[in-house]
Amino acid sequence: MASYVESVLAPGERVVHRCAVSHWNFALSYLIGALCFVGAAAAAYMKWERSPLIAAVLTVVGVVVIMVASIRRGTTELVLTDRRIIAKRGFIARATV
Repeated sequence: MASYVESVLAPGERVVHRCAVSHWNFALSYLIGALCFVGAAAAAYMKWERSPLIAAVLTVVGVVVIMVASIRRGTTELVLTDRRIIAKRGFIARATV
């Protein structure tokens, strides 16, 4: 499957450089996900009545937060062509500049 940018290039236009969003932009999301995993491990270690439920919920929240950040990073295209700059964000709903 071709990328969005390749499908909108004008005849004769060529890609000069491709960029990616830095992981540092999503550091807060990664940190929140990691803290959820630490909380899940702590809850699993405790012998409370509801600790398995708390651990499962925190694990799911951590996975979702990290997956959303990874998908947002992966679905962003930044391209410099010989005529313009193209920036595309989004998977289902696209926002282009």
